[in-house]
Amino acid sequence: MIEIDFGDVDVREKLEGLYRGRITKVEGPVPSRSTAGQFTINVEFFLEDTGNRKIWETFSLQGNALWRLKEFLVGLGIEVPEGKFQFDPAAIQDMEVDVQVAQEPHWQDSTRMIEKVVKVTRAEGVNWG
Repeated sequence: MIEIDFGDVDVREKLEGLYRGRITKVEGPVPSRSTAGQFTINVEFFLEDTGNRKIWETFSLQGNALWRLKEFLVGLGIEVPEGKFQFDPAAIQDMEVDVQVAQEPHWQDSTRMIEKVVKVTRAEGVNWG
């Protein structure tokens, strides 16, 4: 039996909307937790003005899912060719970004989903163009 005291625990509001953040960790390729023999790139974001909250995104390296990784890298201002591409995860480490977060239905609850990430290129904020 484990005794747990939730007396001082605040329920956090669900993240939704546009947040200024920073890419704090990039790991990969790492074995997929859901599909044996497959690999992913895992990205951790620190979101400012959220009480030190983090959010994660996982990009599959499966051929039919690479469009998500390509869209992410292009949003960061990285030129991605049509063919093979050498990606250095250190190139995006500590990059300041704007992150659009949404709540998506998932089974009986909702789950966070990163809709879009763009590199901050102007002092005034988001550049979705």
